[in-house]
Amino acid sequence: MRKRSLGESLEKYVVDTGVLVEYIVGGSSHRSAVADLLEGVLKKITELYITPITISEFI
Repeated sequence: MRKRSLGESLEKYVVDTGVLVEYIVGGSSHRSAVADLLEGVLKKITELYITPITISEFI
């Protein structure tokens, strides 16, 4: 796991429904970009925020 220095901040994004849809659509031209974003979360270099409305729209 990579440690951040005190001066280094995370990338932070609010995720919209369209971003989640792009990820689940196999042939989407933006799927790899969303996958990179999600990979950043696993590596703890990105924080994503999802609102309850976005979750309800996605489901």
